[in-house]
Amino acid sequence: TIEEAVSDLATGSLTSQGDCIYVLQGHAENVDEADWLSELSTLAGLSIVGVGTGTMRPRLTWTIATSTLLMDTANLELANFNLYLAGAHAAGSALTVAEPITVSGAGCRIVNNFIYWGYDADQIVGTGIIWTGTDGVFANNRCIALVAAQPTETLLRLTAADRIQIVGNYIFGPT
Repeated sequence: TIEEAVSDLATGSLTSQGDCIYVLQGHAENVDEADWLSELSTLAGLSIVGVGTGTMRPRLTWTIATSTLLMDTANLELANFNLYLAGAHAAGSALTVAEPITVSGAGCRIVNNFIYWGYDADQIVGTGIIWTGTDGVFANNRCIALVAAQPTETLLRLTAADRIQIVGNYIFGPT
């Protein structure tokens, strides 16, 4: 799992060395706790990169209201995933995820992902991504929320975030 790979890197003697974890196509994992992958705080420069295209990209699904991915150290990258910020797209699965991703580290990147940030009226996000870090990149993402999936806030909120590149994204959804 991604959790095991991050944990193995964090307990090794060579942390913060610009490592890369490749996640194979079709892999699926749940973000099922607050501060999921908490060991990221010791791994500056880590890239987690999905392999595959379209629906075969690896999938991360937020499964509880308080589940979060904190990118809270410098130069973390999340690339080429299918991210389901408001739970699995399944009828009858009511879930509002308050703040699925928080980016506070400098130089972090969220790139080339397909981000699903709302499925229906009871599968939504509060604020999909809160960005407070500096010198970051949010690029080439496809961000989709269905029309009935009115978030309580928005997909992306920048707060005291300086020099953030927001480039080449497609964002569709109600706000």
